[in-house]
Amino acid sequence: MRRPVELMKRLARQLEPRALFRAPEVVSVADDDGVELTAVVVDVFIPGDSDGMAFRDSFFEVLADVLGPHDLERLAVGVGRLGPAP
Repeated sequence: MRRPVELMKRLARQLEPRALFRAPEVVSVADDDGVELTAVVVDVFIPGDSDGMAFRDSFFEVLADVLGPHDLERLAVGVGRLGPAP
């Protein structure tokens, strides 16, 4: 999963050079039938002065275009805002 995560980071930084990332985390959950699903979760943080909706829409559109179906089903991405610098 390292290659898709690094590609995701590169794409995010092309849209917002100041983007920061939380370390990837592997998360497993089971559905009601006991089928276990495992995903790599990566949180992307953009500065508060960025257009969050435009970033999110562009970012997920680009991810869907470049990642293969197998990687897309295993990668979960959250987008949040960075607070003001201390």
